[in-house]
Amino acid sequence: MFDLQSLESRRLLSATTLVIGQVDDAIRLNDGTTAHTGLADRVVYLDANDNGTLDSGELSTTTDLSGNFKLHVSAGSDTIRLVERSGWSVAGIDSITLDVSSSSTTLSAGTFTTRMTHPTRVDVLALYTPAARAGLDSRQMAAEVRSLFLQANQVYANSDTNTILNVVAITSTQYRESGSVDTDLDHLGSGDGILSNVVTLRKVDRADLVTLFTSGDRTLGADIGVAYEYDPTDSTPRENGFNVVALQHDTVDNDAFTLAHEIGHNLGAGHDQPDNDGPGVTSYAYGYHYIGNNGRLYQDVMDYSNGIVLPFFSTPDFSWAGEPIGNAKHADNARIIRESAPAVAKYY
Repeated sequence: MFDLQSLESRRLLSATTLVIGQVDDAIRLNDGTTAHTGLADRVVYLDANDNGTLDSGELSTTTDLSGNFKLHVSAGSDTIRLVERSGWSVAGIDSITLDVSSSSTTLSAGTFTTRMTHPTRVDVLALYTPAARAGLDSRQMAAEVRSLFLQANQVYANSDTNTILNVVAITSTQYRESGSVDTDLDHLGSGDGILSNVVTLRKVDRADLVTLFTSGDRTLGADIGVAYEYDPTDSTPRENGFNVVALQHDTVDNDAFTLAHEIGHNLGAGHDQPDNDGPGVTSYAYGYHYIGNNGRLYQDVMDYSNGIVLPFFSTPDFSWAGEPIGNAKHADNARIIRESAPAVAKYY
């Protein structure tokens, strides 16, 4: 267990030079290109004896929420390495050697790039309404949607869900918002003819899930997203593969977190227990909030508290502000996503 806010968990050398760098997740997109997002709570260390292992007493640190790290080192030739997690592999260099002079104040170590070794790819068809564009042309809107999915994928990667949201198509629709995300979801998933082309588009694109982006300005009430829950006992589970995200286009409500949240429901993730609608898919499929050692309230993306939202699903495997972001018995949404994603990825 590592504390994300501890810049240094152990000191081996006196601090003279600040070394900065980043750890990235390399995501292969549907068009063959690769996108990068920073990975939080990844361990980087100074390999003093150059044996490729983080040993007791060696200087180490963890990345922040953007994937950046800092290490203070003294003059000399220093090898910096990334601790590889199970299920991940380094895509490129696995060590960085720096020659630190006594006069150095700050040095850039560059970037460690890593990726999931055998991820589950869940294919998503993204639709948007005319009002959701908010003045953007079709090319700009497509770029906005791709950006939202990239940021949502960071949440899935941070939490080690072994899942990638793969956008197979981005398509406009002439649907006009009803004013309620629940009604919009019913029209999206029911095949009632109001969104008549969705069934055909989903089959053509072989999309496991369908996301409809609507306008937050045309949505009444406090709800800004909704999704059908994953149900492994359902005889027609693919009919649960729909979600709606009402775009806010502001700095208060993070649209990417909303997207990660709603697709999380499609994959079995639940709210925190007091706010969940009925029992979770499993006893541990719930969100989580907690007080950090700094006295602040934190929460994962599925929780309904008014805390600081972390780019994580609940998980006991990662920490922030001195406390784990979940627990194995009652709050491990990352686990249920890892378990359910292979089934969802077979919808089409």
